[in-house]
Formats: sequence, structure tokens, C-alpha cells
Amino acid sequence: MKVIVITDDCQGMLFNNRRQSKDKMLRKEIINLCKNKILYMNEYSYNQFESSEKEEVMIRVSESFLRDVNMDAGKNIDDGYCLVENENLTDYMDDINEIVMFKWNTKYPADMYFDIDLNRFQLVVTKDFQGNSHNKITMEIYKR
Repeated sequence: MKVIVITDDCQGMLFNNRRQSKDKMLRKEIINLCKNKILYMNEYSYNQFESSEKEEVMIRVSESFLRDVNMDAGKNIDDGYCLVENENLTDYMDDINEIVMFKWNTKYPADMYFDIDLNRFQLVVTKDFQGNSHNKITMEIYKR
């Protein structure tokens, strides 16, 4: 399973059940990453995408998307990604082979944190880009 997460410098993801921030350039990076692939997510994540963005990538929306991906495992699911904003991933640790982490490069208040130990993965790509609402957003790709 390949997952996409968005965190602050302390690996915070949510505060008061809301994402810390959102950025249209970050969504563009996610869409480019997922071209010709399936992007799994829940309704919460789906609602941040504009109509035109939703047309650029194959999106599957389900409240059980992390379990759904595992059920699709025999269907070349390694070509797809799961956008995870408000779910814990510890229970799926053994299924994750790639993590794409977007970092806001700032500290926000948080009460939900990314819960995977990155020491079990190897950092293979780092890329900085200009965001719409953030001067710098960093994309890191970790593989097992």
C-alpha cells in the first residue's frame, strides 16, 4: 500500500478534527503523482478537492478506504495511493510499502499525529516546491 500524508514539523495532522491547512499547489502535486492511478480517500479528504481537480485523477471514496485497498490487493493496487488525513495507520503498518509525506515546514497546533515510525523506511526522494499558502512545502518519499 502507498499512502500520502500531510504533516507539520512535529508530524501533526489534525487539530480539533480539522486539517491544519490546505493548499491548492499541494493538491496539484498529489494529482500529478496519481495520474493514471487510483487515489483512495474518505469523504473528508474528497471535500477539499475542486471539481476540476476531481476530474484529473481516478478517485475512489469510501469511509473504509484503507480496508478497501487491502481487498483490492490482487488488482495491481500498488499503482494506487491512499490519501490519509484523519486516520491512524498503525494497524496497516505491515501493508505499507511507500509513504509520501508532504510537510508544511511549520508548527501548528495538533491533537492527531502521524503514527508510523519512519525508521522502518528509507528516504528516497526529497523535493521542495512553492505552495499557494505556504512559501515552501516539502515532499518526502519513503520506501521499505
